[in-house]
Amino acid sequence: MKKNVIKLKNLIEANPDGTISPDEDKQMEELLSHIEESLEGILYEAEQETKRIGGSFRAPGYKAQVLKLIEKMVGEFERGY
Repeated sequence: MKKNVIKLKNLIEANPDGTISPDEDKQMEELLSHIEESLEGILYEAEQETKRIGGSFRAPGYKAQVLKLIEKMVGEFERGY
């Protein structure tokens, strides 16, 4: 019994620089810029609100709670939720 064998050429998905799409680097730069701007706004708001809520005495503790939440969320993001 003769087996049918199909030979496939090696598939190369990536460009020589390792990217997949021609504008992948640009898209990633835009994403990182957007995330940085968003986080700056969130952190500024957290700073202002913790001071407003807790004053100079309690704000550091509230700020620690915010940081704990951020660390938890970053950990979940790293693990893929």
